[in-house]
Amino acid sequence: MKLKTPELRCVIFVLLCLGFVQSLFAVRSIPWRPERLPGSSRLSIDSIRWLVLPPKADEDLLRAANDLAEVFKLRGIDTEIVEADGLKPRYAIIISPYGRSSRDLGGGYLIRRRQSRVYIRSADTEGLVNGIYAICQELLGARWYWPSELGFQLTDVYENKFPDRLWWGRPAFIERRLHPVDTDFGRRNGLNRLYSFNHNLARIFNEDVYRKHPEAFAEIGGKRSRPKGSRQIDRQPDFTEAVTVDLSVAAVRTHFAEEPDSMSFSLSINDNVLFDQSAETEAVVSPIDHFRGLPNYTNLVFGYMNKVASNLFSDSENLKNDSGHNRYLTALAYYWTEQSPSFEIHPRIMPVLTSDRGQWHDPKYREEDKALIRRWVNSGAERIATWDYYFGAPYPYPRQFNQWIGESIKFLHREGVDVFFSQLPSVWGLDGPKAWLTAQLLWNPKQDVEELLDEFYTNFFGAAAEPMREFYEIAEDIRNENEGEAAWIKFYKDEAGIELFDRETLKKMRDQISLAQILVRNDQSRLARVLVVSLAFEFTEAYATFHYSRRELFELSLSSLNNKSTQSNPSLLEVWDSYLKASSNFDILKKRINEEPMCKGLRRFDSFLQSAPEPLAMAAFSKLQLDSSSQLESEAVDPSRFEMIQAASLAWGENGPVFESVIDNSSLRHTGQELRDFLGPKIPRIDGWRIQYRPSQGFLMRSAAESFGSGLRIENANIVALTRICPVAPGRPHVLDMLASWKVSPDNRTWIQLVWRAEDGKTLKTQVPMMIPTGSSNEPQVLSLLFDPPRDAIEVGILVMTNRQSRGDFIELEKLDFGPLRPAD
Repeated sequence: MKLKTPELRCVIFVLLCLGFVQSLFAVRSIPWRPERLPGSSRLSIDSIRWLVLPPKADEDLLRAANDLAEVFKLRGIDTEIVEADGLKPRYAIIISPYGRSSRDLGGGYLIRRRQSRVYIRSADTEGLVNGIYAICQELLGARWYWPSELGFQLTDVYENKFPDRLWWGRPAFIERRLHPVDTDFGRRNGLNRLYSFNHNLARIFNEDVYRKHPEAFAEIGGKRSRPKGSRQIDRQPDFTEAVTVDLSVAAVRTHFAEEPDSMSFSLSINDNVLFDQSAETEAVVSPIDHFRGLPNYTNLVFGYMNKVASNLFSDSENLKNDSGHNRYLTALAYYWTEQSPSFEIHPRIMPVLTSDRGQWHDPKYREEDKALIRRWVNSGAERIATWDYYFGAPYPYPRQFNQWIGESIKFLHREGVDVFFSQLPSVWGLDGPKAWLTAQLLWNPKQDVEELLDEFYTNFFGAAAEPMREFYEIAEDIRNENEGEAAWIKFYKDEAGIELFDRETLKKMRDQISLAQILVRNDQSRLARVLVVSLAFEFTEAYATFHYSRRELFELSLSSLNNKSTQSNPSLLEVWDSYLKASSNFDILKKRINEEPMCKGLRRFDSFLQSAPEPLAMAAFSKLQLDSSSQLESEAVDPSRFEMIQAASLAWGENGPVFESVIDNSSLRHTGQELRDFLGPKIPRIDGWRIQYRPSQGFLMRSAAESFGSGLRIENANIVALTRICPVAPGRPHVLDMLASWKVSPDNRTWIQLVWRAEDGKTLKTQVPMMIPTGSSNEPQVLSLLFDPPRDAIEVGILVMTNRQSRGDFIELEKLDFGPLRPAD
C-alpha cells in the first residue's frame, strides 16, 4: 500500500510506536523466558569469559555472581569475576545499576546483548541479583529446589546462546516472603522483603508513654492497663482516645525521619484480643456482630488507622521515601479484625489479610475467603498484602496443599494483591516442593502448577519421581479428604492432628519411600534427597506410634477406673509398657533429628507441651490393688513408682482413692452470675476458682446438667481456662479426682495442666496428665490421677482448659478435687 500524505505516515508511525510500547509493558508484567531463536549472529554462551561487577558490590551480589560462575563451570565454561567501574571487556556479562532511581519495586531487571557483551541492569541490588539467577535458571538450567548443595540440580534443558532481544523480568508480587527469607534459598529463588507489618503497638505504647498518658491505654475492669513491653500480652491501646492517634502519628514521624528510606511503619495490633472495655469503645463496636465466630472490631481499629493516616500523610514529606517510593501504614487484618470495614480506608493504609488458605479444601471457607479478599481490595487501600500460614513445622507430618497454594496465589494476583508473606519454617523432607513452588508462582502466577510439580519431581528425584510424587500426594489427598470443616491454622500445635494419618496410610507412604530408595540406589545425590525425606518421615512414624499408644493407654486406664474394662491386668501392663517404649524411642529420635540441618524446623515441635497419661494409668493400677512389684514387671515401673501405686492401692476406698481435700468447693458451687463486659455472656461466679475466657459467638457457660447451681458446662468456646492454686504437702503422693463428661471434635483441645512451684515462686515442673481424645464420653466419667510432686513443691496451679470447640462440643465438670493421699494406717 502506498502512503499518500506525510500526515498519514505520522499517524501510522505513532500507532506503531504505541503498539511497541504496549507490547513491551505486557512482556514486563511477567518474567520473559527466552525463546530458541535461529541465527549465527547470536552470542554463544560458551564464549563468556568475564563477570564484571560494580565496585564495592555487596554480599548478596557477590554470592549471586559466585553462583553464576559455578554454574558456568559446571557447564564447562571458565569465567572470572572482577569488580571495576566502566570496564567492558568483550565476551563479558556486565552487571551494573541503572545509575538512577526507579519507582519499580520487587527486584525487576533488564538483560540485553550488545555484540559480545551481555548487560544485566536494574535500579537496585535486588534486581541485579534476580537478573543473575535468571541467567542461571532460564539459560543454564540451574535449579535450587531446596537449600544447600543437596537442593541444587542442573537440568537437561538449557540454552546455547543468549537471546537477541530485550529480556525483562518483573515479578507479579513485589514482596515475596517466606519466613525465614534471609537465606541462600530465598536469594536464589527471588524471595525478598520490603514492608514491615508484624504486631507492633507494644513498642509505641510503652512504660514511658504510660507514665505521661495513661488515658491512651485500655481500660479493663475499670482500670487503665499498665504495659509490660510484650507484643504478645500487652493490652491494645484505647483506640477511641485522641491522644492515642497523636502518639501514633508522632512515633511514625520519628521513624520516617530516622529511616528516610523506610517505606512502611506497622501499626498492627498486639497478638491478643485484650481490647478496651470502656463505654466509648462499646459505642463504636455496638451492636456486636461476629465474623468467623469472633467479635468484629475492624471498624474500631481501622477507624483509628484512618485518623493516623489522614494526619500523617497531610505532610508531603511523609508521602514518599528518599527513593521516591510510596510509604504505607500497615495493619494486620487479624483475628477480631479480619472482616472488611464498613467504610472506605485511607489509600496509604496497607491491610495485611491473615488467612490459612491451606484450608481452601473446604469449599464454603474458600468462597467466603475469596469474597473477603474482594471486599478488602475494594476498601480504598492502594496496596493490599496477605499473610498466609504455609507451615511446615511444628506439624509433625507432611502438611501438603499444593493445589491450594496454586489456586490461592493465582486468585490473589488476579484481584490485585501484590504483597505476599507466609510463615514456612520448612522441614524440607516433609514440605517437599512447597517453598520452591510458591517462589515460582509469586514471580509468575500464570505458570501451570502441574507443570511446575512435574519439573520438581522429575529433576529433583530422577528415577524416583513417581513414588516420591505419590508420597506427597497421599499426604495431600488425606488432608483434603479428612481435615473437614475449615478452622484457623487447623491442628496447629494440636497433638491429635496426627490422627489424620492412620497406620495403614503411614505404611503406604513408607512403601513409596522404600521404592524410591531402590530406584535411585546408584544415583548418590538423589538417593541423599530421598534419605532426607525418609528421616523426616521417620519422625512422623515415631510420633504416630507414640501418640496412638498414648491414646490406647488413656482409654484403657479410663475404662478400668470406670469399671468398664473387660481386659485383664496384664493387658494394661502391656499397653503401659508399649507406651513408655514408644515415648522413649520418640525422644531418642528427636535428639538425633534435631542435629540434622534439613530437619531443624522440627525443633519447633518442642515448643508445645505433650500430654502424658502416666498419672491416670498409675491411678488405674492402684485401683487394681496390686500386692507385689512382681505384678508390675516393666522396665519403666521403677521402685518409687511402685511404692506410690501401692500406697494409693491401700488408700483406695469404695468411691476411689481416699485423700485429704484442699479444695473447699470441689463441686463448683455457684454464688450467682456476672457480666464482665458488654461482650458477654453472663458467667457463673464460683468461689475459689478463677475463670478466664475469650468471647465468641454462641459461647455458653452454665451449671452442669444434673446439678443445678453447681458444676460447670462449657460450649462453643474459643478459649476458656478454669484455674486455682492449691497447697502441696511435701513428700506425699497427691490425687486429682474429677467427674466429667465431654464431646471433643478434631481440633478441639481440652486438657488438664498442673504447674508445680517452689516457695520462691519458681516453676519446678509443668505437666499435662490428660488431653481428652476426640470422641464422646456418653456419660460422666471418673478421672483419678496420681502424682508424685517435685521435692521442693509447696503449691500447684491446676488448670482445666478448652479451646477451639466446634458446634456441639462441650466439657462438663461435676467435681474437681485435689489433695494429698491419706497416710496408711
